[in-house]
Amino acid sequence: MFARVNTRQIPPEKMDEAIQMYQDKTFPELKTRKGFVGAYVLTD
Repeated sequence: MFARVNTRQIPPEKMDEAIQMYQDKTFPELKTRKGFVGAYVLTD
């Protein structure tokens, strides 16, 4: 078992837009990958 971590610096005013893009484009692509189980979006 393993996990992949990606980090990005996103200005706070762009966070909603970035999350929406992740949900609309990135997550659907990830779901097609063999072995994909789930994802988290964490913010600080």
